[in-house]
Amino acid sequence: MAAHYLFSQTVHAVLTPDAWDEAYFSLLSLKHALAGVPGWKRMDILANYQEDDAVHLRVITNWATVEQLEAWLASDLTVEGVLRGVTPPPSEISVHFYEKVA
Repeated sequence: MAAHYLFSQTVHAVLTPDAWDEAYFSLLSLKHALAGVPGWKRMDILANYQEDDAVHLRVITNWATVEQLEAWLASDLTVEGVLRGVTPPPSEISVHFYEKVA
């Protein structure tokens, strides 16, 4: 059976290596918490260590409907919220939204 991901949020963050462990395990906890949320389809966590001595992180969440995505964004359990809570916080965060085009 094919999965359908219609609405996505992508978060890019730049972290110090000292913040990586906390960020990673916090995001895994968020992923586990989202497992029972209606409309949530998946979360991908991608990261790499760059020459600028920073960890560049990209987190992609996929949702069935825009209403479910918006309801999640209004909650306290978002990727951006989790990342802003790590010590030290990211030096950069950017958030983008995408809709699947047939």
